[in-house]
Amino acid sequence: MYSQLILHRGTIAGVFTGGGNHRLSLLRKHIGTAMMTRMQISCESWEDEQFNASVRKLEHPLEVRVSEVISRMEVLMISFEDNDIEKQALRYIQKNAVALLSNWKKEVLDPPSPDWMGNFCSNVLVRDSGLWNTNGVMQRYDSSFITIFKRIIEQSK
Repeated sequence: MYSQLILHRGTIAGVFTGGGNHRLSLLRKHIGTAMMTRMQISCESWEDEQFNASVRKLEHPLEVRVSEVISRMEVLMISFEDNDIEKQALRYIQKNAVALLSNWKKEVLDPPSPDWMGNFCSNVLVRDSGLWNTNGVMQRYDSSFITIFKRIIEQSK
């Protein structure tokens, strides 16, 4: 999980310092498409799967902007041991947190702000759920999730 956060954050050293690789992070990809739409900028290779150093060099200015957006996000980290039971708990939290917070095809109780960057994303699941994470936005959450999640948070303190 921590390694995925590093991929989302982007590079802090090396040739493409301050940027990242949206091909390794759907969050970066979604934010990039939203920025291109909102700011009316173009990056023709953004959706391409194939890339090389010259393509990354062309994409770097947009990757830097994506990193700037991500660097302002707040993250809640919960420590888990590397065993099957804890991995199962992590999957449960991820699935149910996304399902709970998603606005996909249901009454919107807490809409994103009108200027939320995700409103400009090319992915309909991002736009209509109000979340950057699209895995599970169409699912229902377990009604006992909040109680279980609260217990997990208290135990991790």
